[in-house]
Amino acid sequence: MATAGRNSAWGIAWGEVQRQAIFTDPLYMDGKYDLANPPRAGLAIARMQAMLTYRSPNAYAAKFARRATAGAVVPVSDLAVKGFSHSDGAGHFATPATKVTPGFFTAQSYLRYQGDKFVQRFDANCYVVTTRQIDTHDLARPYPDNVDPNVAYATALNRITQPTLVIAVVSDVLYTVSEHEELAAGLPNGELCVIDTPEGHDGFLLEHGQVTRAVTAFMRRVAPEFFEDDLDVEGEVEDAVVAAGDLSDEEVLAAE
Repeated sequence: MATAGRNSAWGIAWGEVQRQAIFTDPLYMDGKYDLANPPRAGLAIARMQAMLTYRSPNAYAAKFARRATAGAVVPVSDLAVKGFSHSDGAGHFATPATKVTPGFFTAQSYLRYQGDKFVQRFDANCYVVTTRQIDTHDLARPYPDNVDPNVAYATALNRITQPTLVIAVVSDVLYTVSEHEELAAGLPNGELCVIDTPEGHDGFLLEHGQVTRAVTAFMRRVAPEFFEDDLDVEGEVEDAVVAAGDLSDEEVLAAE
């Protein structure tokens, strides 16, 4: 769901940009940083970059548009813009006690908030290792050097005979629908479901109803023994969808 059988060049590129944000923080010191004074600025920027891949341009337009933060005054003169631009950098993340300034626009405020929150609970080296692990994700690994990677990938998928539901998000810019189509087509008993939402990659977390219905319908077909009483199951499914729908975006994404 909202993934792929192997990480794409696009995904690898995003991971590289995020790592470089961490590496360029002077406090990173090749990963041998003081745990009491870690590279918060670099990690926060990496998180901000990652957040852009979790939604879509249309989702940002709908959520933020060009709205200014409460009380913010957008400078209209070139001089004011230049003065602000030189004092609004990543230094805001330098110490835990320093809260980030909101920025002019709500889109800026959202990203800074996410970066500030993330550095309170995550480690820079862990982030570097995690993104590198994602880079190397490939169901066909390891394969001999003399084998075409695409042939190896197709062969690996063909060996998976378990009935498999592949769920894509139509607006996902991180793991595209075409990657899901390739995955589903390569699985002998694979089938594809595309979630219709403008929310981007995180649509699989937000579109509870569509995901629940797709998974339930699939499980009824491949494991009917677990669905002998359809009426009770329907009630349970609807209750679960309603309960999930009561959560805010922030609550749903809190586990990111």
